[in-house]
Amino acid sequence: MFVTFTKTLKRMAGFRLGFGIRVNKRNAPLWCGAMLVAGMFYLMWYMIIGAGWCLYFMLLAIYKIYYYLFKGIEIGCKKLYRFIKGKIATAETETPADPEQ
Repeated sequence: MFVTFTKTLKRMAGFRLGFGIRVNKRNAPLWCGAMLVAGMFYLMWYMIIGAGWCLYFMLLAIYKIYYYLFKGIEIGCKKLYRFIKGKIATAETETPADPEQ
């Protein structure tokens, strides 16, 4: 593919780049200006896409942080509940050795 593309470029006097002009020595500054404008628009477009991905990953990270935070609190509360329930159950089953005391 690259060999064919190179041969095609060599065959042409210049190559067309979507602006409808051929690049040669006389119009190279115009072509550079047009490429600068096109490059700015491409940069803006990719920055919008990049900002969208950054926002997505930032929201995903915030979600994961809160998810694991509340999941840890839930597990801690369950363990604490079982611990307290176990202490109460053992305190109720214990009978004094001497009932007169």
